[in-house]
Amino acid sequence: MKKLIPLCLLMVVFSVQYVNGQQLGDRYSERNARFSMSMPWAWQAVDFNQKYLMITGPEDAGITPNMGFGDEDHSGAVSEYLDAALSFFPLIFSEFSLLSRSSFKTDAGVTGECITQLCTMGTIRVRQKMYVFPDRRGTTAMVITGTAPATVGERYDGIFDASVRTFNWTR
Repeated sequence: MKKLIPLCLLMVVFSVQYVNGQQLGDRYSERNARFSMSMPWAWQAVDFNQKYLMITGPEDAGITPNMGFGDEDHSGAVSEYLDAALSFFPLIFSEFSLLSRSSFKTDAGVTGECITQLCTMGTIRVRQKMYVFPDRRGTTAMVITGTAPATVGERYDGIFDASVRTFNWTR
């Protein structure tokens, strides 16, 4: 949980194919975490000196929409991980509200859960979609968080879903 906080806060700062009606671009492969997924078209992988690169899009409503990655040791069910996160989020994010929670399955058959939330980080109101998947050994929770401005965040839901739907473990 402690590793998740800096990742969420950092996300506020910052070959074309069609999948489910959303335009996707280059494939991002993370060798250290052994996964890959397609980025939204015209987005790029940027190094913010974190464990993993961050995928950023063009500025919108004063915020750079982005997708960040984090992992934590967790050997329980994904639902237990999200339950713990959801009990913690109202303590660290002001004006936190959970909009939805559901299961999520990638095209490669990787199964996890997804939440959509609104919150204020500092003075910035954002909408986030957080996807959590267990690794193949069931010892780590991989968290992918898409962040967009709250005022236009709904239009990014499909973009984040289409991109994460291409997520797969590479080993």
